[in-house]
Amino acid sequence: MTHSALSAFPFLPHSFRIRPSVRSAGAVVPALVLTLMLFAGKATAVSAHDEPPQPSGADVVRNAERAILDACIREEGTSAVRCGCYVATLKKTLPSAHYDTMVRLAAAGMTGDMQAFENLIAEEELDPQALEEMIQTTDRALKAAEKICEAR
Repeated sequence: MTHSALSAFPFLPHSFRIRPSVRSAGAVVPALVLTLMLFAGKATAVSAHDEPPQPSGADVVRNAERAILDACIREEGTSAVRCGCYVATLKKTLPSAHYDTMVRLAAAGMTGDMQAFENLIAEEELDPQALEEMIQTTDRALKAAEKICEAR
């Protein structure tokens, strides 16, 4: 796993960070992406028929965005404006389907709901390579968002 894959989601709460002393582009490296990668292999083995499907649609994505914003706002040294900028920039930068899936994965990881995480990976039929590609794309988008949102 590359360092760039681990640097996604710099605005997530402290409890999801790997090591507070490790910094990347001025932000602490989060454990969420590591969690996404570690559980990807296990989660891809889950059949979509094992659990009832998670609700989908715009409401699920909005709820996931809200969970990310709330966690970001609670983080020391951030502002609601900066947190909103991150989410808005990602929404503009990432392809819609990619964004929807990543924001839902992030919210499941942030809440510690590994069942929702595994169900989403099964629902989206994400294999480890597809998940890694999504994380890489998100990482690039977040680096762009950091540049845009840094002063807010």
